[in-house]
Amino acid sequence: QRDPQRRGRRGAEPIKVTQSIWDASAVATASRGKLRFMPFFEGVDLSKLAVLRTLEGHSKSVTSVAVFPDGRRVVSASGDNTLKVWDLETGKCVATLEGHSRFVHSVAVFPDGRRVVSGSEDETLKVWDVETGECVATLEGHSDGVFDVAVFPDGRRVVSASQDNTLKVWDVATGKCVATLEGHSGEVKCVAVSPDGRRVVSGSEDETLKVWDVETGKCVATLEGHS
Repeated sequence: QRDPQRRGRRGAEPIKVTQSIWDASAVATASRGKLRFMPFFEGVDLSKLAVLRTLEGHSKSVTSVAVFPDGRRVVSASGDNTLKVWDLETGKCVATLEGHSRFVHSVAVFPDGRRVVSGSEDETLKVWDVETGECVATLEGHSDGVFDVAVFPDGRRVVSASQDNTLKVWDVATGKCVATLEGHSGEVKCVAVSPDGRRVVSGSEDETLKVWDVETGKCVATLEGHS
């Protein structure tokens, strides 16, 4: 099994915040000295993007970032086992969320902006109260690291993608797994929720995407084409 810490061996990698002259903004992480970003609309002249701030504080690589609904804060996940909440105006870290025992792969923000959820190599998800910095729930059930997490539009459920080849849907209020989605033959790397919350789509090391009906837990489509 690959070493989950491999991306952190070259030292801390800062987060960079970029903005175009058309006021289209994006958040990105730097990997081995290269800035990666995704503008919010097509047609942006990438040569006219400029770094506004570099957010530094993690001691290992930054693996995932998410923006709060107010657009004033971002949260980052890192190989240093922590998450950090940043104020974009000041560039300051306003909270460090500690509790995972291994590499944090992913983070997502709830629609209300009051909580975030993280997925870690320690096989758990954690739900955090941003105001207090406290972990309010630990979701356990995967048998290997959690690569990605996503929040449903209603804010009541989250879904996780794991190295154990499965996805799990969780009820945040009870902390219970309400569905396990099985069908991938390789590690599940990423997951996203449809806007209506009725379906999720996953991407796997098995070179496929799968679309899942959340209510039935069934795979309704397998998308093949990657090599």
